[in-house]
Amino acid sequence: MLMRFITFWLAALAGCVFDCALALETAPPDLTALPDLTAPPDLSQPLSLAQCLGIALENHPSVKAAAAGVESARHRVTESKSSRYPSLDLSSNWSRFQSTRQGFAIGSAGSSENRETALNASYLFLDSGQRKTAVRQAGANAGASLASLTSTQRDTALAVVEAYYSLLTARKLKSLRDKVVTSAEQHVAAAQAGFAAGTTAKIDTLRALTELANAKVDVVAAEGAIQRAVAVLRNTMGVEDAVPLNVRDLDKLPDPQLELTTAQQEALSRRPELQQQDYGLAAARETAKSAKINAGPALSFTGGFDRYLDSSRNVTDEWVLRATMSMPLFDAKQSRSRVESAKADLVARQEQRERERQSILLEVERGWINTNALSVIDVK
Repeated sequence: MLMRFITFWLAALAGCVFDCALALETAPPDLTALPDLTAPPDLSQPLSLAQCLGIALENHPSVKAAAAGVESARHRVTESKSSRYPSLDLSSNWSRFQSTRQGFAIGSAGSSENRETALNASYLFLDSGQRKTAVRQAGANAGASLASLTSTQRDTALAVVEAYYSLLTARKLKSLRDKVVTSAEQHVAAAQAGFAAGTTAKIDTLRALTELANAKVDVVAAEGAIQRAVAVLRNTMGVEDAVPLNVRDLDKLPDPQLELTTAQQEALSRRPELQQQDYGLAAARETAKSAKINAGPALSFTGGFDRYLDSSRNVTDEWVLRATMSMPLFDAKQSRSRVESAKADLVARQEQRERERQSILLEVERGWINTNALSVIDVK
């Protein structure tokens, strides 16, 4: 009996290896390679741009949600691959049957008891490629999830950079407004001194006072702009409103020196949006394959072995080998419609990828033109 049990497991494992060799699906991305985020710095001290980015990538809810999606995709890949291996279960059941007889009847009343405790082993040897398709589709969906996380991190980082420099700009403008107030106060003092000496008219003093009042209004507006910029930066970093926030003075960004064609090729190879479209396209292909398999003859071959530890039937083990072939003869065009729908979805995915590719090229070209225009202005 033990040899039969071992023989079953060896056959199942051999089938598992054979199935893995046939799958040849593209390996899913390394979902464990998530960003190594350091501990948040002391928020009571002025923060650099790099520190703001680190805090945002660790705390922003959008990044956390995308990371949870990657974790979910990782487990779905494991779940899909589990069908390649045999399963082993322990089951136990007990039942008691009791019957009574009223009046005249053939047979006798009585009771019976059934009990079974067994180890159940089973393995799916063949399923017309559905298992292989499911593993590939799960891997493609996992890749799309990881690309979505990368895209979310990039969008969050971009929002932080914009908010960071908006705050620095607002502070610079506030400093400029303060200087204007100082200058206006000097004009008022000079006008008042001239009026007292009889060298200037009263209107000059009023003009200087008006200039000072307008300058003070501009300072108030600049202070409000700083508060709004701080609120925006705090929000993009995922920091609570009660936490004080201050940033260091200007961090200069590196000046990119790339030709337009090189920049576009770099974008196409690195942009997560396009990678996400590629994985989505791969998943759509597997969906189309699965629909085609379901529309035709489907063959499955399964094996099972039960080793009874205790049984009221006085049996010790049971074998079962089951081959099944099914084919839809009439389903009101349901199977055919699923195939055509999957094909249409695949075409839609291909066009979406092309649209994303063109959008990336246009975005890079616009940024490259703007950068060159700024460079020309700086030179002049």
